[in-house]
Order: sequence, then C-alpha cells, then structure tokens
Amino acid sequence: MSDAGLSWFDFGGDITFEAGDVRHEYGLATSVLISLFTDARAPDVTVLPLGETSLRGWWGDTGTQHITGSLLWLVQREKMLPEVAEKAREYCVDALQWLLDEDIVESVEVEAELIKPSILGIKVTLTRGNAIRYEILWKNSEEYDNVRVMDSVVSLKFKD
Repeated sequence: MSDAGLSWFDFGGDITFEAGDVRHEYGLATSVLISLFTDARAPDVTVLPLGETSLRGWWGDTGTQHITGSLLWLVQREKMLPEVAEKAREYCVDALQWLLDEDIVESVEVEAELIKPSILGIKVTLTRGNAIRYEILWKNSEEYDNVRVMDSVVSLKFKD
C-alpha cells in the first residue's frame, strides 16, 4: 500500500515526480498530513469565518462514519490566541482518530502552540498500534521536523 509522495510548500502539498513517474511513499506521513490539511465539512450549525459561505468538505464523505480532513480551516482567519491553539489541537486529534479506529496507532499525541502571532506550531507523535499488517508503514514512515504548511509548522514523530 502506498501514497503518492507529496512535497509540502507554504500553500499546501503537491505531487512529486521522479524519473517521469509519481514518487510513492510507503509510510504514514502523507496520510497524516492530508488528514490535517484537507478541509473537512463543518457541521451544519457552525458559525463560519467572516467571508466564508461554504461548509467545505468532500462530497464523498456523505453518509460515512469517517470524515476526510480536519476543521483547521475554521481557525485560519482567527486571531491566534491560546484558546485558538487548543481548538486547533482538538481539530487535529479528531482528524487523526481514524488511525486509532483502524488500530494503526496505539496513541495520538498532539501539541499545538503559537510560534508567532500568525504561525501555529503542531507537533504530532504517533505510537505504533498492534496491527501487524501495518508494519511496512512503520518501517517506511518519514519523520518531519518543522515543515511549513500554510500558516502552520508541523512536526511528525513515529514511535514503536
């Protein structure tokens, strides 16, 4: 099982090519970053940020138990205060819940802090779960340290 390898930039991610073909990634990093930085659909009762009219999200999530992405987009225009960092942390934990549900990880630890007035620091530590079938994901998971994605700096760590 593999994902298309992505390169991350200030504006988001883009598919990476090597020797004229899509580079593949056999770890968890791409899945985790997509879970965090894809816009999940906001609940119908959500008060949207000023200027927003769409609840966003992916139409393919309709009627499914797991929602793709996170609600981090809701805090993107908020003034960066400690309570906003805590809300962002909760959104990250929710977005990564599928890893726990599938027994890919035993635990998900997320820290969110304000680095600068407009930069959110997100540290994710994933501890390996019991499912043997995902062993290849752990062998090939690439850790990220301070990758800039949009208005966030992300660090990923994988623990056995």
